[in-house]
Amino acid sequence: MSKRYQEAPLHRTVKLKHRNPAAKSVFVAGTFNGWNTTSHPLKRSRNGIWTITLELDRDDHEYKFVVDGDWIHDDLNPEYVINKFGTMNSIFPDA
Repeated sequence: MSKRYQEAPLHRTVKLKHRNPAAKSVFVAGTFNGWNTTSHPLKRSRNGIWTITLELDRDDHEYKFVVDGDWIHDDLNPEYVINKFGTMNSIFPDA
């Protein structure tokens, strides 16, 4: 008798949001995009909340927001690591 195993999906959907009504631009940069500061822009809603939906592989990924050129960690995500610059990188744990 054989058992059937369901494999975990190779990708996952991750939704990010950042609240900053005064920001002119918000991007997310991280290990998933080679820390590219302009490849993943967030979209601004009327109430000043910026959002993006990402399709990521199942690996751990570090990331930061780039808000008007300034790097900041995701204060809505309690998961982080300290990077080589001594600041925090937010992380999406392998799920």
